Amino acid sequence: MQTVQHSKDMFIGAVRKFLDMETITAPLIHELIDHIDVYEAEARAKTRHREL
Repeated sequence: MQTVQHSKDMFIGAVRKFLDMETITAPLIHELIDHIDVYEAEARAKTRHREL
């Protein structure tokens, strides 16, 4: 299990790479985003709402 400090260090390193790049690449996106949680949609009035 990663420590919070290690996770922060990895994120800061990835952001620094991003700041030096002229274009964003798929490998960089994979470094920046560990996972995305998508929840079931909920109906609210006449709209649908989904948490990410």
